[in-house]
Amino acid sequence: MEPVIKSQTDSKKRDILKEVGKIAIVIIAGLLISYFVRQPYLMFCGISPDSVLEMNIADNINNGSGAVLSIKTTYENDLPAIHKAFGEKGIVYPAALSYFIKKGWDLQWLNIILSFLCALILFFAVKNILDERTAWFSYILILFMPKLNLAASHVWNYTTILLFVVLVFLIFSIKNRFIAFPLAGLAAGSIIWADPWGIFLPLAFLPGVLFSSRNVKESLTNTLMFVFTGALAMAPPLFMLKSIQGHYLPSAILPYFQVQEYSSFLWNSYGFKFPGLSNFVFINKTLVKSRIAENLKIYSSFIASRQGLYLILPGVIPILFTLKSAYREFPARWMPALSFSLLSFAGSCILWSDRDFVKLPVYVFIGIIPAIIHLLSKIEIRKFPAGLMTASLLVLLTLNVYLTANIYMNRQIIESHNLRTLRQTKDQYSGWITAQGAKDSIYAASNPWIIYLQCKVPCGLMPSNINKDNIQEFQQKFGYNYFIANDQGENSAKMNDLLGNSDIDWIVELIPGLWRVQKL
Repeated sequence: MEPVIKSQTDSKKRDILKEVGKIAIVIIAGLLISYFVRQPYLMFCGISPDSVLEMNIADNINNGSGAVLSIKTTYENDLPAIHKAFGEKGIVYPAALSYFIKKGWDLQWLNIILSFLCALILFFAVKNILDERTAWFSYILILFMPKLNLAASHVWNYTTILLFVVLVFLIFSIKNRFIAFPLAGLAAGSIIWADPWGIFLPLAFLPGVLFSSRNVKESLTNTLMFVFTGALAMAPPLFMLKSIQGHYLPSAILPYFQVQEYSSFLWNSYGFKFPGLSNFVFINKTLVKSRIAENLKIYSSFIASRQGLYLILPGVIPILFTLKSAYREFPARWMPALSFSLLSFAGSCILWSDRDFVKLPVYVFIGIIPAIIHLLSKIEIRKFPAGLMTASLLVLLTLNVYLTANIYMNRQIIESHNLRTLRQTKDQYSGWITAQGAKDSIYAASNPWIIYLQCKVPCGLMPSNINKDNIQEFQQKFGYNYFIANDQGENSAKMNDLLGNSDIDWIVELIPGLWRVQKL
């Protein structure tokens, strides 16, 4: 008996070593690809106004103030100039960013690491639910996604949201459904901590959860577990939002559904009165319909190129005929991932605001492409012509989704500036603030992001709808001690004219472009 037991033990050890070896290969291959593909982006650390907000929260975490924003960019609420960040921004990414800032590391490395982790987690999710071959294809494709390369060259929250999403995918792959679905609900409900838009993302999983089993009773049980734990996970952040902002919907979301243009809202937000959602839609129904139609037209390129559509239409019947048998074997556990991608696409098409949501292509990619690759491996190509035509069209569809998503991504380069250059550039007002400005003062500027980067002082946006009649109320309400017109644009010129107005005798110009509030 002993030789048999020893043989079984040796066999188990070999299997374990083999599995560990496979995991090591996956990790090493992913790290090498991530490094060589994304390392060039370390030469340029791109930032946008949103990036500065993330860095501001990270700095405040490091100095012991907690997750607060000391940059105020909108005035649709009465929150003070220095206020709690949650609801306006997520707090997971700034918390991670704070560690890199404290260590003095290049900030792009955070996004490079997060991008690699997203691909790695997706690999194991696809491997566990679909198959290993599909996992390798999906892994390599996402490692080379230019979208993630773009993320690597910016200080950007996007990769954190993606990380949460693929974690939910991985949790769905747990064999015991009484563990998988409650944990998936908790993870999906927690996405709101990473981004305000995470309040909607659990809904995108829900249809797929309803079809997560061939057995109706099992599917309903899975759904109840997912919804219950998801609601538990979302309760604390929602109550926190209510206590901070006075309502449950994050403040970062409201303008997208209640104004025509987000940018105009930003610059005209002092005293701004939100129209009701239904009222806005009724008054602007032509605008809403045209924007939805435009979005559908743009995003149709993610489904297939025009040439691809011409080929796919005559192939619908053979595709349906061939996929019928393949679908019977399609793992139901992948349905939540599939529904997430499809509903992320559908949801983006009904946003009429002019803000671009550049996360979409990878969201569409991570759920749909693995499913297509898996189905391809199940098609019997020898069943000519249906099988061969279906396989060919699915390959074409896969390439079109991948390539057009990447092409669209490359057109969506967010306006950014080099962090190092901005920090090194010192204008006369920033030099004065650094040398003489009071540390406990709060500044209002036409470009508060630049002021914060160069001087690290609390700063708010000077809205363009400020005038000589309401500027004193504006100053007293938010406690601004200095006003700065620090931009070359139209808004800055308007601020210069306003602040230099002889009727406003309670501010004094210290140097060109910088005024101090005198005691009233």
